[in-house]
Amino acid sequence: MISVCEKITDFLIKIDCIPYDGKDAYMYAVYGLVSDFLFWSIIVALAVMGKNINYLVFTYTIMTFRKYTGGFHLDNANICFVFSLLAVVAGVKVAGITSNIFTDWQFLPLLTAGILFAIVKMSPVNHPNLHLSQKEFLIMKNRVCKISIITFVILFLMCIIKSETAYCIFSALALDFVLIILAKVFNQEAPLRR
Repeated sequence: MISVCEKITDFLIKIDCIPYDGKDAYMYAVYGLVSDFLFWSIIVALAVMGKNINYLVFTYTIMTFRKYTGGFHLDNANICFVFSLLAVVAGVKVAGITSNIFTDWQFLPLLTAGILFAIVKMSPVNHPNLHLSQKEFLIMKNRVCKISIITFVILFLMCIIKSETAYCIFSALALDFVLIILAKVFNQEAPLRR
């Protein structure tokens, strides 16, 4: 995929859309766009072929939270891409299994509230690539609080109508929590920038 991104970047330089000076930065941006497009294309294909919207719900939930909470990161982008796809498939499967185990709809919001509380307390993970300042850290924490409240309300309403998709949201939150724990265990956290 990197060679494709390099060819796209070279083409953009050749037709004078971007300067040669920032080739590495532009190649990184192209890689991000191509990998995001490919990732979402695969997720949409899984959802359509499997007639299961939970792939989209799980992916949207985990990506929204990961954007603000941070968590464990792999060093290789290609390995990360594959593991992310596997995590989505596994997360949706775990949601299905969880819906068969926890059939009491009143229990799911309580468990979700506990996980969201833990996520808010432990995040954001200040990954060395981010290197947040104290102000940025507080902004991210505020965003985590807001999306946690919104997510809880949505999950609670889904539990009232007994939608199986609630388990998918719960599964995504559980994965986010695990990734935060892994980042802390493997010491992927930098001190706040002054």
